[in-house]
Amino acid sequence: KTQNPGNIKSNRIKGKSSILCTCRGEEGDMVEGEDEEGFVVEEITGCKQIRGLTYYKVKWAGYGPEHDSWEPESTLSEDVPEQLAEYLQRTSLG
Repeated sequence: KTQNPGNIKSNRIKGKSSILCTCRGEEGDMVEGEDEEGFVVEEITGCKQIRGLTYYKVKWAGYGPEHDSWEPESTLSEDVPEQLAEYLQRTSLG
C-alpha cells in the first residue's frame, strides 16, 4: 500500500493528464505504474525558499488540503514543467 501524498518520498509525479508515478511504499519498496495508486498534481499553490532551494506547495488531485506537500523545484521542473510554468506565470515569479 502506498502512503498518502503528504507523506511520500516522491521520485516521479505527473500532472493532471497522467496518473503514472513512482513512489516509495511504507516498507520502502518502489511502486510504479497505473495499476498502483498514483498521485496527480492538481495545482501548485505556493512557493518558499529553504537554505537556498526552492520548494512549491502541491495540491494533490483527489486529496484534501491536509495532504498538500512541499516538493522541490527540481522534481516539479522535471515531472510537471507545464504546471510549474503556469504557476510562475500566474504569480509573476517567472
